[in-house]
Amino acid sequence: MINTAKRAGKAIDAMAGVSDALAPAAQAVKGAIDDHHAKHANDAKIPKLTELSLDDAHEILTNYPVKSINILVAPNKRFAHKRPNTVLRTEPRTGSVVSPDTFFKLFYVDEATILESKELLKLADEQKSKKKEARKELTHKLVNSSKAEAGTLSHKLSSTLHHVTHHTKKGI
Repeated sequence: MINTAKRAGKAIDAMAGVSDALAPAAQAVKGAIDDHHAKHANDAKIPKLTELSLDDAHEILTNYPVKSINILVAPNKRFAHKRPNTVLRTEPRTGSVVSPDTFFKLFYVDEATILESKELLKLADEQKSKKKEARKELTHKLVNSSKAEAGTLSHKLSSTLHHVTHHTKKGI
């Protein structure tokens, strides 16, 4: 029992030594965590701004510690049916947690871009229709060519059978 008590005492002393050795490392980790929390104390999660007007998006952003800029997108057929001065996407994206020094980009579309986008969509639709018509014509040509070839082969086969039948009857 005395030996057990001595071993327990030595184990406690060893643990105290380990604890004393780990204290500086634990203090350093705690300091790093405190620094991280202090640095990110004013971070904010950005709400969904897409499909909102630029004015509404900027009004919402006044509640956040960010700077923002509007960026007009280039015409694209995907934007043909959008509303003018509407936010299409943001950088950083919706739901991002940002620090106060973040520069926020609002990508939007205006009336001129929508009109150009509608023209691009119209051209794309016309090209699609032309390709569809070309495929239809090619299919029609192939079908007619196949019918003509089948008719020629049928006529040749009929002539050959008639010839074979006629000569076979003569030989009998």
